[in-house]
Amino acid sequence: MERATAAINLVGIIREDPASNTTFARMHVDFTRAVVGACIRHNVLRYIHMSALGSRLESPSLYHQTKAAGEAMVKTSSLSWTIMRPSVVHGADGEFTRALANWSRGKSAPWLFMPYFGAGLTGRGRKYLLQPVWVEDLARLFVDAIEAPGTVGKQYDVGGDERLTWPGMYRAFSQQLTGKSKPAIAIPAWYAQVLTQILPAKLLPFNRAQVLMSQEDAVADLEPIEHDFGFRPEGFEASVARYIKQVG
Repeated sequence: MERATAAINLVGIIREDPASNTTFARMHVDFTRAVVGACIRHNVLRYIHMSALGSRLESPSLYHQTKAAGEAMVKTSSLSWTIMRPSVVHGADGEFTRALANWSRGKSAPWLFMPYFGAGLTGRGRKYLLQPVWVEDLARLFVDAIEAPGTVGKQYDVGGDERLTWPGMYRAFSQQLTGKSKPAIAIPAWYAQVLTQILPAKLLPFNRAQVLMSQEDAVADLEPIEHDFGFRPEGFEASVARYIKQVG
């Protein structure tokens, strides 16, 4: 069997399931430690790691905290590493895209509108920005990085070439899928956080980490990507148009 020359770690979760020991710490920290160790033992020195935009140890979100801990482990290793930190990832078969499609078509709660977590007392405060990136553009970056020596020892914030608010993104998607823009209505983030504290996790379609992460911008400077990889990831509307007919 031919020995592997590179390793790509895409493992991550957005929801914890403590009953099955599927936690942010276990998947983002312990698993990263195991993969890095295995790479070193087997002399697989080229390592590409997926983290997340906004990850930092002082983040209020445990998701971002554990992603940052994983990054630190990679950076202090002896591997020839590259770290990708994407904003929201979307594609034809993704869980996120399926949720948008179901809301757009009125097939899942709240049926009549598309919900997002809004800032302020009523949810009508500042609308945070994100740069959703098409999964195929992200995959291209991972593959191209393997044999690009100029990317070793670097981390890249990754996003598509379009900055949108959460409601703006929802409306753009529903317009392409159904031909009309479905209303996007805010659920106050503070209220959503209260729900995560008083209700069992299995009763909610979201968790505290998701609420907290929605209350900050998730945008990227694409100049380093364009310089080192020679292309800019497509914007949200352009990339959605490529796969919208495949969304079931």
